[in-house]
Amino acid sequence: MNPLLIFGTLLLVGSTEAASCPSAWVTWQDSCYLFSKDVGTWQDTEQECISQGSHLASIHSAFENNFIFEKAHQQFSGEGKLWIGGGNFQTSSELYAWSDQTPFDYQAWTSGEPSKHGQNGVVMIYENIGLRKGEWLSKNPDDKYPFVCKKSPS
Repeated sequence: MNPLLIFGTLLLVGSTEAASCPSAWVTWQDSCYLFSKDVGTWQDTEQECISQGSHLASIHSAFENNFIFEKAHQQFSGEGKLWIGGGNFQTSSELYAWSDQTPFDYQAWTSGEPSKHGQNGVVMIYENIGLRKGEWLSKNPDDKYPFVCKKSPS
């Protein structure tokens, strides 16, 4: 057999191997997501994500927002909110940013949001609590909710 053909085949197989997400993480497009039922403050949940090589989830499109909403709706029960990675902790109270430093280029605020008073974390609504599902609220960062982490596959 031609050695060049064998080398080319091995190179092709090695280069097409897809990156994967850790066990218990969900793959969607080019990211891994961990939906945790554990509740905590915004800072505690962000630290938990960091300990796993990630951050609270940043959301960059309506499609990604819907994916996170649908998965949270399937996996959680209870009050109907979960922490995502937005907050106004490092900026003025009117300017929100993602904890992973990616652009805050998509927003799904419910009517009257975000709050312009004090520091707030961002939660997504995943159960009917009188507001539209999938929309966001600004909440006291000391409130405790489940959360979703996001990272790149390894």
